[in-house]
Formats: sequence, C-alpha cells, structure tokens
Amino acid sequence: MNWSRGSTLGGLIQPRAALLDRVALPGILGVALLTRVYGLGRESLWLDEATSLMLARMDLAHLIAWTARDVHPPLYYVLLHCWIALGQSEVGIRGLSVLAGVLNVLVIFGLARSLFQATAYARRIGLYAALLLASDPFHIWYSQEARMYACVALLGTASLALTLHFLSRRRPLRWLVYVVVTAAGLYTHYYVLFVILVENLLCLYLISRRRLRTRTVLAWLAAQLAVVALFFPWLPNLLNIVGGGGGWLAFSEGKPSVAVLVQTAISYAIGTTRALYPALLRRLGYTLFAAALSLALWPRRRGHEAAGRSEEALLTSGEATGLCVLYLGLPLVLAWGMSQLFKPIFSARYMLPFLIPFLLLVALGIARLRQALARGALLVAILS
Repeated sequence: MNWSRGSTLGGLIQPRAALLDRVALPGILGVALLTRVYGLGRESLWLDEATSLMLARMDLAHLIAWTARDVHPPLYYVLLHCWIALGQSEVGIRGLSVLAGVLNVLVIFGLARSLFQATAYARRIGLYAALLLASDPFHIWYSQEARMYACVALLGTASLALTLHFLSRRRPLRWLVYVVVTAAGLYTHYYVLFVILVENLLCLYLISRRRLRTRTVLAWLAAQLAVVALFFPWLPNLLNIVGGGGGWLAFSEGKPSVAVLVQTAISYAIGTTRALYPALLRRLGYTLFAAALSLALWPRRRGHEAAGRSEEALLTSGEATGLCVLYLGLPLVLAWGMSQLFKPIFSARYMLPFLIPFLLLVALGIARLRQALARGALLVAILS
C-alpha cells in the first residue's frame, strides 16, 4: 500500500517538476535577455570596446598577428569578426556578449542539476542559480560590453558541466565536446587555466576515492592531452606574456590589496556600481547574501537532505558544496597571490567566470530552507 501511494505521488510530482522546467526556465531566459538588451545601445563604445571593433574589422591574418602580442588570446575577436557582419552599431557588436550571457544562464542550470544530483532539490537549486545569474548586475554589466568576459564565463561554466558529465558517463561525444569547449576557453581568456586546474583536482579527488574506472581516468588524461595539443600553437605567446613586463595591470592597478578580494565578492553580489545604492540598502544586501552563503555552508544533520551518493550522482551534497568553494576560492587566491609574488594579473573583470560558484552557493543556501514561504521571501529579497 505504501509502495503504491509513493509511486502515485512520484508519478504526479515528476510531470509537475518537468512542467515547471518547461515554464520556469524559458521565463528565466526571457528575464536574462531583457535585462541584457535593456539600454544596450544607450552609451557609445568605450576604449576597450573600440579596440575590439578595430580588431574585428581586420582580416584574420592581421588579427592573429596583433593578438599574438596582446594580453588576450584571439578567439573572441575572431568570433566578433564574423558577428559584425550582422551590424556594427553599439547594439550590434555588443550582441555577441548578450548571447553569451543568456546562454550562461542556461548552462548554470544544467551545471547545478548535475553538481547537486545527490540532493532531493537539485532542480530547485538550478532554477534559483539561473534566476540569480539572469539578474546579477555584475554579469549583466559584462554581458553588455563588447569584450570577451561574458564569453569566457560561458565557456568556463560549460567546461565544468561537461567535466561532470564526462566523469560520470564516459561517452565519445562528450569527450569531444569537452575538449573543444575547454580549448576554446583557453583561446578566449587565459584564466580558463584556473578552471582546468579545478577540474583536474576534482578528478584526482575522485581517483583517491576510487570512484572512477581505469578507462575513465585514461580517457580523461587523453582529453587533457588533446586540450594541450590544441592550445600548443599559441603557448609561446602565453609564455612571452608571462615572462614580459607588468602590462596595463601593473600601471593601472598594481598589486591588489586584501580589500580587493572583498570588493570582488561585493561585485559578485550587487555589482560594480554599489555607490548608487543607499548605504542601508547595501548593508541589507550584504546581510542577505551572507545569510544565504551561511545556509549553504552550515553542516546539515543527517536526514535533512540526501547525504549519500546515489549510483547516478558523482558527488555527495557535501562534496558538491566543497567543489563550489574550491571553484570560487582557488582562482581568487591564486590570482591574488601571483600578483603579489610575480606580476599583477588580478582584475575583477577577469574573475567573472568565478561568479558562477558564488551564485551556486547562494542558490544552495536558499534551497536548503524547509519552508517554501521562507525560500521565496529570501529569494525575492536578494533579487530586489
């Protein structure tokens, strides 16, 4: 009798959940599109965007030669070179970043569902994370700029999502897609190296826990070699940049202070224009985000959520949370530390890809609240 009742409820809940995905996710993508096209052509191009347009107008041979001496690799400019065939107005050239920003909202939904598969509310986390990213001022800002940052955030998120699929279900197509996406990320911005580092640390952890078959490990190593092989022609240019002078960061920003890390976290939460908010509203915002993060990181008693790892889930809930913390903290700390020891490489805009784990943790904290009213109230307050 109990089995029958549970089966009936499961049969009702699953279609409803699927219907929620079909309705809620397109609505969130609509919000992401509207927030990114609103006011898109209001301001003229600034210096960096004008540089993007200048490079995009070059023929590909000259474009590649120019970027070989630049701090950024060429793929974004190559894509923009093709994109501006649709138009070269402010709206036209910024449209590529808008597209990347909207797609990033879709990909974070898939990443959250794969990452927190061991919990009973992975779908909820995915929807919350997608909505938070759709309305995040920091992400919107760079999704409206004709630069590569929205594209590299998309590729970094997709690379990690494909890593989880690759390691849990080894299939040739996913192997190929992972290699192409990750190599494309490296050709878009060098900070994808931090994403690859996190992915390989995850793989080493799973090997230490004996959760990966030997064939999967060998396939993963082959994938890493394939990424290296694809990026190898551009490697001398990266090494020249590493061994060269400090570049514009050394002159404009210098070595970052500890306060820069705090300011980056604030930018993740309420954007770069925090001076526009009244002080009381800013502090309320900080408190709300801190509360959500605390809920995500607070140890849960057994029975509050699925603590174990099902056969389909690659990670437990706690391990997924730990991966988000690693994905958020390691790139920030490494970029900051390398800026102290070697040469300045830290810039808040470079950290856009690592907004993703920050919002995943916020979404997890909201989703952990037991009462639907409390979840809704916290989500609406943060969005407001």
